[in-house]
Amino acid sequence: MLIESKAITNEVVERFRLGKYEVITIVPLTKTPMKNIYLFDREELDGFLEDYTGDTEVIVSINQVKRIA
Repeated sequence: MLIESKAITNEVVERFRLGKYEVITIVPLTKTPMKNIYLFDREELDGFLEDYTGDTEVIVSINQVKRIA
C-alpha cells in the first residue's frame, strides 16, 4: 500500500543512487532462528532484491546508511 508520493530533486536521486544500504533479514523457521544484517551499495541491493524469494529469509528492514566510518 502506497502511503505517500512526492517530487524530489536530482540531488536526492543521486544520494540514493550512490548510497549504501543496510538490509536486515530474519530466518525464522529453523531450529536456531537467525537475524542477518547485510551492507550493500545500490547495484548489490538491486541484485539481492532480484534474487529474493522470501521462502526462508524474510526482509524486515532496508535503510540507507548515513555514513560508514
